[in-house]
Amino acid sequence: MTSRGLLTVVEGIDGTGKSTQVRLLADALAGAGLDVIRSKEPTDGPWGQKIRASASSGRMAPEEELDAFVKDRREHVENLITPGLEA
Repeated sequence: MTSRGLLTVVEGIDGTGKSTQVRLLADALAGAGLDVIRSKEPTDGPWGQKIRASASSGRMAPEEELDAFVKDRREHVENLITPGLEA
């Protein structure tokens, strides 16, 4: 029998404890013997870094910010999410 990966997403505004809850969930799943990959968006990739820098040093134009988010998501899906689910 082949098993498939599972993608779980935790959403919420800044400061609500998402990182804590994700860490607790990941630790529990890993403790149960499952392989766990944790991730976040914006990512630490080039587009995510550009988004984070923009948030602290002056926002990009809305169209530019949207473009960066789309590119960051595409890269995240191609380089981490899809390979992780397939593994």
